[in-house]
Amino acid sequence: MPGRPRYDAARVNAQTELAAALEQHRKGQFDPAETAYRTILAANPRDANALHLLGLLLHQRGRSNEGADLIRQAILIQPNVPAFYSNLGEALRAADRLEEAIDAHIRGVRLKPDFYEGIHNLGGAFGQANRVTDAIACYREAIRLRPDDPEPHWNLAVALLVSGDLANGFREFEWRLQRPLTRGRPYQRPRWIGEQLSGKTLLLWSEQGFGDVIQFSRYLPLVKERSGARVILDVHPELVDLLKQQQLADEVVPAHGKAPPAFDAHAPLMSVPYILASTLETLPRTVPYLAPPASRVGEWAALLPSDGSKKVGIAWAGRPTHHNDRRRSMPPALLSALGDVKGVTFVTVQPRGATTAPPADLPLLDLGPRLRDFGDTAALLSQLDLLISVDTAVVHLAGALARPVWTMLPFAPDWRWLLDREDTPWYPTMRLFRQRRVGVWNDVIERVRGELAQFSAT
Repeated sequence: MPGRPRYDAARVNAQTELAAALEQHRKGQFDPAETAYRTILAANPRDANALHLLGLLLHQRGRSNEGADLIRQAILIQPNVPAFYSNLGEALRAADRLEEAIDAHIRGVRLKPDFYEGIHNLGGAFGQANRVTDAIACYREAIRLRPDDPEPHWNLAVALLVSGDLANGFREFEWRLQRPLTRGRPYQRPRWIGEQLSGKTLLLWSEQGFGDVIQFSRYLPLVKERSGARVILDVHPELVDLLKQQQLADEVVPAHGKAPPAFDAHAPLMSVPYILASTLETLPRTVPYLAPPASRVGEWAALLPSDGSKKVGIAWAGRPTHHNDRRRSMPPALLSALGDVKGVTFVTVQPRGATTAPPADLPLLDLGPRLRDFGDTAALLSQLDLLISVDTAVVHLAGALARPVWTMLPFAPDWRWLLDREDTPWYPTMRLFRQRRVGVWNDVIERVRGELAQFSAT
């Protein structure tokens, strides 16, 4: 008779320790989980699962290159685990090693053709590499596998929108309201879907960032025309004073405060392009559709020198809580290269609360700390000759005011800036300066510097 399998106490103990560490990891208790993984690996450096999980944890802690190295070691030991390749791909993607990330995800999907997470993550890597057609194919396959999961629908929306397919993109964009991070408000009144509401009140409520509200407020005259309703606009408090005086809505109230006034129907402001069936050809392009508060313009004009120089605003960072802020913001020191352009007075349009100090080697007039809200920012922009900024709310404001604005974009831009063009249908007075390589701003700055020298000489 064959003997009983030998009981391996060390192996069982290691599995128990790994399970306990994984439970800590899942709960976000990263310090004790990391210690436990390293203890397991000290006893057995070839424990593939511990290598993989420690690599994943380091990636989640922002040490993605270290994490990728550990996951590669796990793959050398166990080369046929699809999840290893998917997490390797995500660590490489976070480190902007996009071709390696794509290769890792493809290898994982080849091992398991119906691997939902791997297919979805491969779409993300393709999208970050601006291979949008491939990204769309991946997201459609992920939707086939899990049709009720909002995440691939959301990512498909972004890919379609950046490709210029606004009609299908905005339809898929409605799935954002089922995502935990962008869930809609639980109002009991009906959602407005484009019907006539004569004599009734329609609430349009803001979501996501300041720039989104500024961009989509252009639709308010069309909403009033289509609905025939009295329109209440619910927005961030920092935007209330600016938008109140535009008369785009009948009433403007601050979001995140007390309940809004009574209304008969509602819609998210960012759903309006879908409701109105916007395309690249039909989106409202008329600018300006915002104006600075007249009472504030003189105050800001008085702060600027009257020496005949070009007054150029600069902004180098967006809100640090933005999901892509690491890529869209830049180290302010890079802007010092603009300092030798003659005939320019540089003015900070970076609001209070910026996480980085102004560029030390760039002579500038630092007015950022004086900006109280977007009404102030609009008044300041109205007195400048040009704004140069990364992709943050101030470029939307400058575009809505029809001020000249040069927007510096990361390699994989936000969907609204499309691809492979230096202009944008959203803002006719805007020029786009795109990264040509992932994470490399130097070339962008050099092109801006050359254009600025010509601008200042005119």
